[in-house]
Amino acid sequence: MGKLLVKLITFFLVIYVVAALLPAVRITFSYALVTTLLIAGLDWIADRLLLPHLRNVVASATDGLSAFLILWIADLFAPNSAVTFTYLLLVGVIIAGFEFMFHRSLFKIENYDRKGA
Repeated sequence: MGKLLVKLITFFLVIYVVAALLPAVRITFSYALVTTLLIAGLDWIADRLLLPHLRNVVASATDGLSAFLILWIADLFAPNSAVTFTYLLLVGVIIAGFEFMFHRSLFKIENYDRKGA
């Protein structure tokens, strides 16, 4: 559960802070919260299904692409939001990078636990 909480907090901060840094982007708190929950939920499912069978790079790229698509689709349905391609790309790349490092740390922790140390 702690791992999911780390993802939720990180994704929310990335979505919200990148939006704050780009003047053309306008999102609401609820947009950031709902998209964070959708992205984290989908990534959690994808990590369970894809990560054991694919390399970390592919799984992380898939996570970044899913973030890009979820934010783009959410923008289509959110009347008070305005996102740019640059915003979508930045958030997708940052989330993919975070996921790559997050997966690597999980592998190290899991391997450490399996060795019984």
